[in-house]
Amino acid sequence: MKRPGAAHAHGRPKTLRTVNPPTAPTRCAPSRPGRRPAEGPGNPHRIRDDIRVPDGRTHPGPGLLRRRRSPWPHPDRPARRGATTRRDRYAAAAKLLVARIEYPYRIRRRTSDAPEALNALAGAGHDLQERLAETRVWISTESTVLSDLFGHCLSRLDAPSEQACTDAWNVTPVTAAAPG
Repeated sequence: MKRPGAAHAHGRPKTLRTVNPPTAPTRCAPSRPGRRPAEGPGNPHRIRDDIRVPDGRTHPGPGLLRRRRSPWPHPDRPARRGATTRRDRYAAAAKLLVARIEYPYRIRRRTSDAPEALNALAGAGHDLQERLAETRVWISTESTVLSDLFGHCLSRLDAPSEQACTDAWNVTPVTAAAPG
């Protein structure tokens, strides 16, 4: 068995030669546990901080980018952005249910039967129906349980709301403040 560094048959000592491309980060294991190789320009074990490209410019290398990472989320990019979005959309769905309950009261409190006032109320009703339909579809893609619950809430609200809307349209517009 040959010793490391022993001469080959042709007489020259054996040398280890490694080729590291300039763009690849290199790091060797420490020689003793708990020690890291020293970083410096002459140390081949360090992670390169920059990369020279053929046109002579210097770009940040993988070593520099790796050291800048943090385990904590950036304040502009929360770690649970999807959960935040879902929570906000479910809150908007609850607001839509409240708007559905309040719509007959908006009709009842109209101040005139002028075409502009009636068009504004009808437009608000159409927008409410569109947003309810869109929210119902979104919830059905997220969760079947919550979709069933939202559908149940809407069905329980629809019959009383439709009757209240019919009654509100049949009442004359409010022209004076309520005596109080």
